[in-house]
Amino acid sequence: MKERRQHRRAKVRLSVESVTVAGQDVSIHGLWTNDISAGGILFEVVAETPPAQGAPVAFELHVPPGDGYSASTGRIRGVGKVVRTVRFPDRDALGVALQFTESLGLEF
Repeated sequence: MKERRQHRRAKVRLSVESVTVAGQDVSIHGLWTNDISAGGILFEVVAETPPAQGAPVAFELHVPPGDGYSASTGRIRGVGKVVRTVRFPDRDALGVALQFTESLGLEF
């Protein structure tokens, strides 16, 4: 099977501070990143109603300080659109994959 991804993914588990889904009343909590790349992100969430495919989503991540990248806490802000959702069979969580539609905002 040919790899369809354009960007290499990094397995990163970061706390997601906020998510806004345009045009939908979506209750999302328990947010964590599962992986991130230059082109998108996969959130692991507990959601009663998943966001619709194509829905615009704004998010903000908290990045703790760490050796090799930052001595201080940082934030990543981004906007993307939902390209797919997937159920994780081994836990009560939903994966929401976003494709970035704007450049990420970084604050460190």
